Amino acid sequence: MAEALTWYKEYWTANEARSRSGEGLVALAPLAVACMAYDAGMPIEAESEYIPRGPCCGGPGPDRRAPHTPPPPGYAGSAEDSRSRP
Repeated sequence: MAEALTWYKEYWTANEARSRSGEGLVALAPLAVACMAYDAGMPIEAESEYIPRGPCCGGPGPDRRAPHTPPPPGYAGSAEDSRSRP
C-alpha cells in the first residue's frame, strides 16, 4: 500500500499541470483496496493525504449506523421529517 501511494504521489506531482489538477486528489484504487482490507479485518497502516480516513477505513465519519438502521425521528430526510414540511 505504501509503495502504491508513493508512486501515486510521484505521478500526480511530476509536473505543474498535474499537481494543480483536482483529478489526483484522492487515490481511488488504493482507497478501494484499503476499504476492502479494512472490511476483512486487516489493519490499515499506510498514511497518506491521498486516502481519506473516512468510515470505510476506520476513521471518523458523519454517520456510523449500520445501513439497515432507520434514521431517528426528526432526522433530515426521514419520513416523519417530510410529513412536517408544507
